[in-house]
Amino acid sequence: MKRKVTAQSFTLTIPTYPEAPYETLPMFAETRNHQATSGNPFPNAVTLSPCAETAEEKEYIAVRLENKYIQLIILPQLGGRIFAALDKRSGYNFFYRQHVIKPALIGCLGSWISGGVEFNWPFHHRPATYMATDWTIETGDDGSATVWLSDSDPYYRMKGTVGICLYPDKCYLETKVRVTNRTSVRHPFLWWQNAAVSVNENYRLFFPHDVDHVVHHYRTVSTSWPVAKGNYSGCDFGGGTDISLIYNAPHSTSYFAAPSKFDFFGGYDEGWDAGVIHIADHHISPGKKMFTWGRDQNAKSWETKLTDTDGPYCELMAGVYTDNQPDFTWLAPYETKSFSQYWYPITKTGVPDYADLQCSVTVKGDKVSVASTSALPDVRVRLSVGDEELCDELTEFKDATTLNFKLSRKVNPGECWRIQVTSAGRPLSDYTDEKFPAQTPRIIGRRKTPDEIDSAYEAYNVGEHLILYRDPVADPEKYWERSIKLDKHMIPAYLSLAESRIRRGLYDEAEKLLDDATVLRDEFNQRPESGKIHYLYGLCYQRQGRYDDAYDAFRKAMWSYDKVSAAATKASALALRRRDWKDARALAGMAYESDNSNSAAVIRMLLADYRLHDDAAVKADIALLSEEKLNMTYAWALVSVGMADEGEFFARLQSPPSQTVIDVACEFMSFGFNTEARKLLDGAINRLPEEKVSAMVYYLAGLTPPSEELCRVFPTRPEEALALEKAIEADPRDEFARYLLGVLRMGQRRYGEAEALWSGGKSCGCLRGLAICAWRRGARAKALELLRRACKAARKGPELDAAIFESAYLMNQTRADPEKTISLILSAGEPERDDTALELITAYCRAGKAKKALELLKAHNFRPGEGSEAMLAQSYINTVCSLGDEHFRRGEIDTALENYLAAQSIPEWLDGNISGESPFARAKLGEAECLLRKNPDDEKAKAILARLCDIHPDTFVRADLLMRVGRKDDAVKLLEGRISDWKRQLKICESGYYRSQPAFLSYLEPAAAERRRIFSPLIKRAEETLKKLK
Repeated sequence: MKRKVTAQSFTLTIPTYPEAPYETLPMFAETRNHQATSGNPFPNAVTLSPCAETAEEKEYIAVRLENKYIQLIILPQLGGRIFAALDKRSGYNFFYRQHVIKPALIGCLGSWISGGVEFNWPFHHRPATYMATDWTIETGDDGSATVWLSDSDPYYRMKGTVGICLYPDKCYLETKVRVTNRTSVRHPFLWWQNAAVSVNENYRLFFPHDVDHVVHHYRTVSTSWPVAKGNYSGCDFGGGTDISLIYNAPHSTSYFAAPSKFDFFGGYDEGWDAGVIHIADHHISPGKKMFTWGRDQNAKSWETKLTDTDGPYCELMAGVYTDNQPDFTWLAPYETKSFSQYWYPITKTGVPDYADLQCSVTVKGDKVSVASTSALPDVRVRLSVGDEELCDELTEFKDATTLNFKLSRKVNPGECWRIQVTSAGRPLSDYTDEKFPAQTPRIIGRRKTPDEIDSAYEAYNVGEHLILYRDPVADPEKYWERSIKLDKHMIPAYLSLAESRIRRGLYDEAEKLLDDATVLRDEFNQRPESGKIHYLYGLCYQRQGRYDDAYDAFRKAMWSYDKVSAAATKASALALRRRDWKDARALAGMAYESDNSNSAAVIRMLLADYRLHDDAAVKADIALLSEEKLNMTYAWALVSVGMADEGEFFARLQSPPSQTVIDVACEFMSFGFNTEARKLLDGAINRLPEEKVSAMVYYLAGLTPPSEELCRVFPTRPEEALALEKAIEADPRDEFARYLLGVLRMGQRRYGEAEALWSGGKSCGCLRGLAICAWRRGARAKALELLRRACKAARKGPELDAAIFESAYLMNQTRADPEKTISLILSAGEPERDDTALELITAYCRAGKAKKALELLKAHNFRPGEGSEAMLAQSYINTVCSLGDEHFRRGEIDTALENYLAAQSIPEWLDGNISGESPFARAKLGEAECLLRKNPDDEKAKAILARLCDIHPDTFVRADLLMRVGRKDDAVKLLEGRISDWKRQLKICESGYYRSQPAFLSYLEPAAAERRRIFSPLIKRAEETLKKLK
């Protein structure tokens, strides 16, 4: 008899470094770049500061899942990650085992932890990685056990569900995944399982043998695999480096495998003689990736920030519907994609040549090792080279174990061999190792601006790429507008533009675009292949309250197969709204028949069948929803029809409860079930802890909130906008409602409307919002004045801290009196935030107080987030060089030289990192100037100046240096070239912003304004300098 898998929840105490307080002001960081995709956190609040410096014991609800081979520990409260995975046969932790929870600033919303397996979606890193998930345990008739974990992502509110499953007699874990777009518009997504593994000098990455190259993020560069050559995204691999060895990467880097026809990859510790393998269908799971921090000082810093004693790790990442980051797939309205991924540990095999779910195979010299994932009877292992049979063994795997078989001779390098494994005559594995065809890397080049494109389809297609890949700077709407300008018959561009306007709540504009597209389409054919136009009409009408028009549009959209399920789902909700239960049931049935994974349709069927008093149909509906145990809309539907308890519903809410309640309430409002929606909202107000009830729950219930608690999420839904508009209409003095509606409009990039809503407001939020709008318009002095008032109005804590930082940042940007900047910052005491401390250091240096700046650099415990290490390193270089400048001006040459030399490397006590020569150019120039002051003929100084003539990042310094070394013609050529380049830069017309950056900055300006501000003064200065030279 099979031994059942055990699954039980328990309390796990883990030393935990408390997360820093989250920001209470919204971040409109439209240009933030997070791993080459948008890092704009809106509508979510972010954590900007590092965790506490000391750990506390904290209890977590954990689930232990165990069979005879594997023990897993899962943490539902931390994104549902697999926290630990033990191979009980060998004692090997096949995923990285953390012994602390130490969040660092890596996630797209701030806090992120390493270790175990993270389920990354809808983009990388998982936005909800530090949030709780809903969860339950399910046991199977076959003795298996599954821990189901689910939540709706904090950006699009799409539902991700993963079931972590063990079987009694299998040495693998299965992750059963369902990703569902529970919204009415399409959204981009990717899915990467991010498995951390402990690494050392013996750890090796393996890909299938048909992989001959790897690419970096966004396919910008490639190199050969497994022996890399040359420069690969900052890593110099010289004439040839075996990059399958993790420690051979000098700096942080990622390897995305070339396409493969095989389903496996993994990692192997040749010291432990153990490893892990990932298996998934390569037709939908092409993503095979490794990330490492490398072996430099930066890697050691990140190890310290993420763990106490558990050492370095790398990430083995397995992508489904994606093979890069960013690389996204559309998830259509109400669509569900389901798939499985598997992981299993191996031991005493060596690095596998091939693997599938039944076994792995390693051929080395005159031995073949086969590791099975279960007991197998009557096994036959055959290995041949051409017609020559080197092994034909009959055996039995009494357990999931590794068996070795002797070959009649060694397999020579480059020989083509085939292995066949059968059990009781049933084929298990059949693999031929051969010379696979060479592949050409696909590299993505520079993207054209809209005005550079002459093809209507190309402009449309680039726009689609931008919205799919969530570009951090470009505006896809400008490309669709360009497409229509080039060809007024380009109907797809009209539809994408209309869809974008619907997302932004601009329904009149969307309707006009749809009207124009319909006129073009109907010239000859009123029966289109796609129902998208009518579906978008339906959304547009529904959100304007034109329900009859919306119903008609959705019914027309159902004529075309591609929109039957989504449009019928929407039409069914409208039928429920007008209490036409039979029509609602029929339409929901059509939606389900068209797509039997559409759980939203079945919920509508259930609600209609209940009201039709069809008990048998209700029972059938519930059976269809058997896999929706963590679907909270379904759960509330059961409560609403008296088949479940309200108290139990609220007790089950683990993922951010206010957002779940708002999701479900909005859905019931769309059915016209306002009583049920109000009951849900009231239940949240009365049953949930006060700190977990968002003010938006009150506004949706038509109530005035007792506090301004938003539970880390700002309003963004159309229903929330309507609720706020009603609150303002009922009480025009409700400044908080005006503020929140302004935040929502700002998030929709409706800047003028946001500014109008905030006008006259006296709160910090309103004043700060007005400052953002003023800065955007180029009214910099006005922005500073508004922020000064915001600081006075701010509440002590995160709000005041943010207002002071932003004021200091803008003051330094505008080169305001540095003493005033210093005074502002110190008025609240010594800065605790890293970003504020950096602004104080900048102000000190500008005020000629570099010594104080250096003292602060040493005293403040900086722990920068990912991507910000260079900013801290550059601050150190500038500070020490400024100190050197002060000594140089006083004639203290030896002391100045000491400073310039110190600025040429980043000290170990500072958690910063920067690469290349140019960041240190100022320090090198200072060194040369000191040497020349001591000896005008110093050869080292001359060599430094000669080098700086070619690499100094400041054009005017370079021109001056060229003149000093007698290269006047080169100086003239440099300035003429720069003038030409800068004038060309002025003419470039981006669709959105000029550039992206890693910080959460809300003070942005349009690309044209930023280009003028940057390049016009440079051109003027260069022309004046050139005139003097000639």
